[in-house]
Amino acid sequence: MSILARCTLPIFALLLAAPVAAVDDSRALLGQPVLALAQHEGIAGVLATATGGNRGAVSRRLREGGPGLALLGERYVYGWGCGAEGCAAGGIFLAQDFVAGRIYLLLLEDGRTRLAVPPSPAGWPSALAEAMQGFDTIRAAQIAAPD
Repeated sequence: MSILARCTLPIFALLLAAPVAAVDDSRALLGQPVLALAQHEGIAGVLATATGGNRGAVSRRLREGGPGLALLGERYVYGWGCGAEGCAAGGIFLAQDFVAGRIYLLLLEDGRTRLAVPPSPAGWPSALAEAMQGFDTIRAAQIAAPD
């Protein structure tokens, strides 16, 4: 056996034995309901803390119908759930910036913002305005052009 074969074989064996890093980000959830994003590792704990006294309303809205999770650019996974009264009247929008590890949440009840994380539209990336168009055009415009 040549010297090259003797050196290459152990390196090849090490590469085969090395664990493969799994893609453990929210992109694996595309097409699933918004509830799947809320339950995703790295989001569930932050969401529980951020929602505080609104957990019941958030939990209820996360189980309502909406489009499957979608990808915006190469940075955000987002989705929403809405009641029969329509999204602007009662629904939840949830997005994750999987690059920075941040979440964005908007809970609407009776046509008003009940909870927003972050609370000011200025704290939301303007790119999410595009994602929010199908959920609520008023809040999307606020995010696109914050005060």
